Amino acid sequence: MKKKIIRNPFHSSGPSKRKHAPTSSATAGSTVAKETTSLLPPYPIGSTESGLTAEFVNPASTPAAILKCTACIVLYLCLAVLAFSVVFESWSITDALYYAVVTFTTIGYGDLSPSTTPGKIFAIIFSLFGVTIVGVALGIVGEMVVEAQEEAAAKLKEEGKKRMMAMVKNRKERAKDSDANKPNDEEEKEKTLWDDIVGLIKVDGALLASIVLCAIGIGHFEGWPLIDSLYYCAITTTTIGYGDLSPQGEGTRLFAVFFLPLAVVVLGKVLGGVASVYIDHKTRKAEKDFLNRELTLADLAVMDEDGDGSVQMGEFLSFMLVAMQKVSAEEIQELKELFRSLDADGGGTLQKEDLMILSQRKSNESLGELA
Repeated sequence: MKKKIIRNPFHSSGPSKRKHAPTSSATAGSTVAKETTSLLPPYPIGSTESGLTAEFVNPASTPAAILKCTACIVLYLCLAVLAFSVVFESWSITDALYYAVVTFTTIGYGDLSPSTTPGKIFAIIFSLFGVTIVGVALGIVGEMVVEAQEEAAAKLKEEGKKRMMAMVKNRKERAKDSDANKPNDEEEKEKTLWDDIVGLIKVDGALLASIVLCAIGIGHFEGWPLIDSLYYCAITTTTIGYGDLSPQGEGTRLFAVFFLPLAVVVLGKVLGGVASVYIDHKTRKAEKDFLNRELTLADLAVMDEDGDGSVQMGEFLSFMLVAMQKVSAEEIQELKELFRSLDADGGGTLQKEDLMILSQRKSNESLGELA
């Protein structure tokens, strides 16, 4: 039976030159059987589950991470209520929650602050903890909320595109023959920076509009003019927080407990997206210019890592990925070291025999520890 081989894309030598001593089929069969039965996890030869080929999951986007972030925020809010409503100050629960949110979002209106010395001492630790730990937790939760909204918008856009394609499909088929001989002078235009920004606004427009409407609602219950409500929205979402306008009513402050974190996260994400769009646009242009360069003998000499006078695909890929700053040279080197550690017999390929050797080593290490 032909062996399945995973070839190393960074290996510079030719095909594997493993040499096996001639053995009879019976001897070979018994040897493989003994080696297979001696296998121990985590290298199961017959396993159908994926290992390195399984999808990489970002720990920050897992349900466990969201649960921890939510617990962290709830604990922070409960601590604020205990400290400022019971121990150090005599604030209402709403004011304590409002103060906690204004603190960890770094808005800092200044309309509510500790008046006792113990309360101020506690606020030093409380604010540092809020800005660091709770701020990170809030960022993770907020990012997932924004991503969910973007996925929903992308799904609607894709469904609309499918409906449009279905409507024009017959028309395209009828026009295919008549347009076959016509030259296509209009080339697909590359997206401009403005196109990217407009696309970003379309995706996040609903969230931005909801933030503005919420700010206008707060202004309505506080009795502010429309311009003051918009001013409050801008000063709050950018975390400037001058303090000349801030919620004073019990109900509006309670609403601000939920509104302020969402508003800060959404605007931060949008402004960060605009910056990313600009950088990505410049990066795409630079990459396009880079890939249009001519290959020279000097380039071949630099790419030829093993000095054999030729550049293999692995050498070309690793050089280009580093040159285009997709990965760092250190990350490429780490992947090479990982491959070498899995290539137990040093043959330059990953085969079933490598897993058997690794499993045997694991078994010997376990026996050594027991001894």
